[in-house]
Amino acid sequence: MNRPGKRLSPALAWIPWWLSVTMAIASYLVLKHLAPNLADVSPIFVPLATMLPKMAPLAAIGFLLLAAVLLYDRDEIVEPDDKPEKNAGHHADEDAGTSGTRDKE
Repeated sequence: MNRPGKRLSPALAWIPWWLSVTMAIASYLVLKHLAPNLADVSPIFVPLATMLPKMAPLAAIGFLLLAAVLLYDRDEIVEPDDKPEKNAGHHADEDAGTSGTRDKE
């Protein structure tokens, strides 16, 4: 149920959900395991290097929530023409009103 006030911004609408899952994994690994190495680069980065590993789960959760929203919105946006027809014997030419033209020829 897509409400007008709850739509994603156009910048986020084109991102596939699996990219957000990949970004969650990558951000967790980078913040948890590579960010502590910033302390070796310069003493200025020591406070940052101690804070970023604690922020890793929050960043991953943010990307996973975005993935869930993207996946949920993609499932809701289904065009009526894209749904499989229930009547398998129903032909497309019957919709156009040309069902009797084959018999006359």
